[in-house]
Amino acid sequence: MVGKELTATANTEHVNYQWLRADTEDGTYTEISGATGNTYTLDDADRDKYIKVKVTGKSGLATGDMTSDPTVQVKLVNAEIGPASGTFYHNDEGDITATITWNSATKITKIITSGVELVENTDYTVAGNTLTIKKRVL
Repeated sequence: MVGKELTATANTEHVNYQWLRADTEDGTYTEISGATGNTYTLDDADRDKYIKVKVTGKSGLATGDMTSDPTVQVKLVNAEIGPASGTFYHNDEGDITATITWNSATKITKIITSGVELVENTDYTVAGNTLTIKKRVL
């Protein structure tokens, strides 16, 4: 699921990690730029893709690599925001708040209103289970 952190664990300290992505489970896996740590957080580019990690290690004079099995297909899990719609009058005072039911989602990746994508911490904030949208963007 987008936002989930994956972790690779090796039995030695002398290893390099490279996370890989493919369109199909048995497809061609390509390196994910900059994804070279033992953890990787799934993002929007991973949606509907499959992920593997390749671990290259060295022990004494021997060097070898191992590639994990692929993940299940990465999906975006939608949180529920309530109320889903409402009436807002521009002469009302204050920002609009709504309650988020996270389900298994871990973050809000995008909010669009009237075709414009809102910017987190500028146009809206998330604190725990509360979404606040600034009045000026409505």
